[in-house]
Amino acid sequence: MRSHPTIAITLVGATALAFVGLDATPAYAETFTASTEADLITAINSANGNAEADVITLTGSGFALTADLPLITETLSIVGPGSGAFTLNADGNNGFESAGSGTNSSFSLTGIEIDNAGNFAVKTDNIDVVLSDLVVDSLISHVTGDFSATDVEVDGAPSTRGFDIDVRASESVVLTRVAVSATFDEGIYIYAAGTATVSVDDSTVTGSGLDGYAGFEARMHGTSSIEVTGSVFSDNVGNGFDVDGVDDSIVTIRNSSASDNGGDGLNIRSSDSVAVTVSGITADRNEPDGFDVDGNGDSIVTIRDSSASDNGDHGFESTFTGGAGTFDNLKAERNGDEGFDIEADEGSSITLTNPSALDNVDIGINAEPNTTDAVVTVNGGRAEGNGGHGLFLNVDTGTAIADGFVARGNDAGGVDIDGFGGDAILRNSWVTDNNGTGSGGIDINAYDGEDGSGPLNIVIENTTINGNTSGLGGGVEGTLSDGSTLTVRNSTISGNQADVGGGVIIDGDIDSEFTLEHSTVTLNETTGFAPSSAAGVIVDGVQTTITHTIIAGNVAPGPGDDLGLDSGTLDIDHSLVQTADAASLTSLAAGTGNIVGEAAGLGPLADNGGPTLTHLPLTGSPVISAGNASIVGVPATDQRGETRVVDVIEIGAVELAAPELAATGASESTAALAGGLALLLVLGGSLLLVSRMRRQGMGQP
Repeated sequence: MRSHPTIAITLVGATALAFVGLDATPAYAETFTASTEADLITAINSANGNAEADVITLTGSGFALTADLPLITETLSIVGPGSGAFTLNADGNNGFESAGSGTNSSFSLTGIEIDNAGNFAVKTDNIDVVLSDLVVDSLISHVTGDFSATDVEVDGAPSTRGFDIDVRASESVVLTRVAVSATFDEGIYIYAAGTATVSVDDSTVTGSGLDGYAGFEARMHGTSSIEVTGSVFSDNVGNGFDVDGVDDSIVTIRNSSASDNGGDGLNIRSSDSVAVTVSGITADRNEPDGFDVDGNGDSIVTIRDSSASDNGDHGFESTFTGGAGTFDNLKAERNGDEGFDIEADEGSSITLTNPSALDNVDIGINAEPNTTDAVVTVNGGRAEGNGGHGLFLNVDTGTAIADGFVARGNDAGGVDIDGFGGDAILRNSWVTDNNGTGSGGIDINAYDGEDGSGPLNIVIENTTINGNTSGLGGGVEGTLSDGSTLTVRNSTISGNQADVGGGVIIDGDIDSEFTLEHSTVTLNETTGFAPSSAAGVIVDGVQTTITHTIIAGNVAPGPGDDLGLDSGTLDIDHSLVQTADAASLTSLAAGTGNIVGEAAGLGPLADNGGPTLTHLPLTGSPVISAGNASIVGVPATDQRGETRVVDVIEIGAVELAAPELAATGASESTAALAGGLALLLVLGGSLLLVSRMRRQGMGQP
């Protein structure tokens, strides 16, 4: 073969330099052409003898290897005509390998396909690497140095990973339009430490991890960071996207999907002071969970604008031991277990804002603080059509809060509040049209924990519970024991139905307390006959305090439609009770300011302002200004958010804006009277006008 002119010149120059005893190393880059295996080996060896940045251009349509290629020890770029135009058949041999040195600072490879590679297609160490327009079927490995891959496809690495990348210090990894499929281990594996940065954009990993590994896996240390955008992780044997962050690393994934994987769609574990941001992610049809995201230490995790549907277990599962979680605008639909399973331990704080849990097989949202300093908060959102409870405030200890939540049409009840200690708060919420074998609306089980964590204290306020059905306690059913407390305040319990206790039924021991204040319990129905057959409120065994509350218009088959006292104590004042059993009547007589035997005079359940439906007192209702005129310590507002005391406080959940305000939903007779008065005024005015005209016509003033 004829020598390349440039090479010939180099040899002459080197010979001349040798005569005068000078260094013969060329001082400029070389360009080589290779169309055969022998050409390529010769070109690599020649480039290794030159410390400058050389180029090898591959021509033709490709060739086969009979042995491993030489190690590349100097800076080199290898350029092919395109991955669809040139194929290097490695025939079981290793592909390109480059190791950095003092004079070897970079390696680039572009425009070829490498088939049947042995242990690796490309292997680089301690060098900056640029790969583009490649198709390979074996490992691409890189350790130390910047690494960039654009339009690179790894299709089938039967015994290895697709990419295996290890970067440290301030090095960077950039993967753009990378596609990996059918690898034995992880499709892409990245280890980053120091201040290394990783960027993955518009890439896919599918059908990989045949030995049970994840499609994409990253281990982040130090202050390293990873950002993934617009990528797809699907049909992998293990997790789709798997990241473990420690120290002060940063993890970001946006506008991507992780679906149809044998493991979780996204599995992210963070500890120390890691910051995790997940947004715009879809994780559907994964065998266990759509999202499994845990936070520990002082980590901060944010997940927003994402969805998980039709997964085998949970849509979203998170356990925090320390750290803080912020979950905004998430949707979990038709998952095989719970929509959301959220647990907080050891000082963790997790907030869900506007979650949607729809048609999941079991519970819609499980909010579970497990230590005294743990808090789980649900702000807004809804749970509808779930096979279990819509919302489960599962308070072993700590605090669980739901504010502005809607639980509708769930098959095992709207809200379940359960625990051994701590606080559970449900406010500004709507629990409607749920069914349950326990309570249809809200089911409560409160105990004192054996670990000394103390009793569970429950507050339900500014909430409407209506249209629920069950066998026991259509609206609210609860068991209080070991000093637990339940307070229902500024709330409406209406139109619920049960075999026993259509509205509210509370039992427990004498050490526990039930308080019902500034509330309205009406139009509930008990369909079965039992010793305690009242349809409004039944209490048994606990200390009960009722104040400024309407219990009227409920329907039961036995006597005492509205209020029944089986055992325990009952203190009641400034309340309206239409009908009551004998024990309750005794307590009513002993109380102050009670109204007994009168209808409450309420309008229908309607939108009367505020976030929930209420019953507004009609004009002439006995509850208007019937409360304690010298009351102190009342809530600042009524259920609607209106000022609570106007003139003298009303009985019930609603305070009228002014004593003379005519209630929405006034009776037809009231409307007819108002219309008649208006007609008389019109007729009177007309007669007066005619009279004046006649007098003026006669010249009279």
